[in-house]
Amino acid sequence: MSAAAGTASVKQPQTLASTGRDPSKRGGWLQNPRNDSRRLLQTQPRASQQRAIVINLGEQGPARQPHQPVFTWFAFVACIVYFIFEIRENGWGFQPLVCPNNQPCESNMMIGPSVGALNRAGAKNVGLIFGAGEWWRVITCNWMHAGLIHLAFNMMGLLSLGRELEMELGSVPFALLYIFSGLFGTALSCVFLPNGISVGASGSIFGLMGASWGEMLVQFGSRCYRGEARGMCGPCDLCCSVGICNQILPLCLNLAIGLTPWVDQYMHVGGFILGLTAGVGLFGRKRRMDAFLASGGGEQRCIDTVVSGTVEIASLAAVVVLLISGYSALSSAGVRDYYRTCTACESINCVNTPWWSCGAMSSATLG
Repeated sequence: MSAAAGTASVKQPQTLASTGRDPSKRGGWLQNPRNDSRRLLQTQPRASQQRAIVINLGEQGPARQPHQPVFTWFAFVACIVYFIFEIRENGWGFQPLVCPNNQPCESNMMIGPSVGALNRAGAKNVGLIFGAGEWWRVITCNWMHAGLIHLAFNMMGLLSLGRELEMELGSVPFALLYIFSGLFGTALSCVFLPNGISVGASGSIFGLMGASWGEMLVQFGSRCYRGEARGMCGPCDLCCSVGICNQILPLCLNLAIGLTPWVDQYMHVGGFILGLTAGVGLFGRKRRMDAFLASGGGEQRCIDTVVSGTVEIASLAAVVVLLISGYSALSSAGVRDYYRTCTACESINCVNTPWWSCGAMSSATLG
């Protein structure tokens, strides 16, 4: 029985005295007082029905109104406006796709400005960040794009992931997730990819992708904990039921593209790691608040709240550790040198193939 139906069924019937109206004048629906009393008695719910109504309302809890994707549209517009600024820095023109007749020129396959224009507009440039103190580049590079194609792909990812996440999490948590994912991805790029420049909102977009995976992990863990997997926590049907199967291919495809010498994979990986960690905490918090607002459930409800709260605290602590490590890498040359001793980290960004060489990386990489 729905909440609306339950609310209507427990109302006390109105008598003739309380209404002051003559039912006989309303199309003759009541011609006999005996029929009236019998009909009024039939509207009274039984005690078992009343208990069922209360339990059902307790399980559902108060309805949550979805948030509006305000920051998603703000980021969408901001990236477009910043790209117009980049074109202005390029003299209100685009670089050619290819150089005509093999003449020396600077082409841009993304249909965008030159490397010099990107650098002037605020691209990630490690030499200027640490050498000239231009720290603002750590922020601005996350709102820039190398061309129309680069901008279009990132904006499609922003709208497809951002609107739904912001409607679930709220504008403030979503904005913090988006911004700090991009900043952590930039910090990782500054450590392991100090040469050349990088631009792009992919660090933030991958943060949203990581948060989506965090939501799926919370759902997966919840169903395993409640025994909804019939005693098995790892079957493919359970993975697909929480949406993991639909997300594996896009994630693997994007990570594979990042193995080319033209893409800054460190921005991708950094944003995804922070987004995944924060997403587990944010959706764990959402689950805890839902359990708190819903009445009833007894001991099981309390256990759910404790487990979700523990996950939330652990996730928050992990996010703080990641942010501190990123800030330390940006503020200390010794910390950056220590992180760069990770030889295996080089293979994350690029893999040599017969079609390209990682040693001849582009002067500008896409984030």
